[in-house]
Amino acid sequence: MKKTMKKVLAAVLAATMVIGMMAVSAFAADTDGYHVCGDEGLCGTYWDTSDNLMTDNGDGTYSITFTDIAAGSYEFKVELNDWEEDWNLEGVASGTGGGNAVLEITEDNSTVVISFDGEKASVVVNPETENPPAGDTPTGDASHAALYVVIAAAAAAVLVAASKKRTIEE
Repeated sequence: MKKTMKKVLAAVLAATMVIGMMAVSAFAADTDGYHVCGDEGLCGTYWDTSDNLMTDNGDGTYSITFTDIAAGSYEFKVELNDWEEDWNLEGVASGTGGGNAVLEITEDNSTVVISFDGEKASVVVNPETENPPAGDTPTGDASHAALYVVIAAAAAAVLVAASKKRTIEE
């Protein structure tokens, strides 16, 4: 019986490690997230995919707010995974020859909110009541990966305790 419990314990610990690695991998794949890339006057950097991570609003939409934008014409796109895919105001732009989204700002010191619903970008300039994004956690929240690891570790601890109790009783 002791050998059987050791085999079960080894299997559970192996499963815990696999689940933990899968959770960490899933988190790592999600950390890139959606970014707004475009002209420097709007985005702060010129078409840099490492800046301007959009906030996950928790309802399937993402958004980002830019403030103190000068009057002028700007181009941008929403991109994912270093240009794996990109979107403009009409929808998918990558691979379809879709152009950049064009934004005309008529007032200096404007506030621009760019949102993305998974299909296309949208823009609101100088919203009357600024609604900050509901969620303040970027895509790929580490708490999900940590949760999987904690659950797997707890299951392993229960089995270890059960196997020790069984060994003592024998």
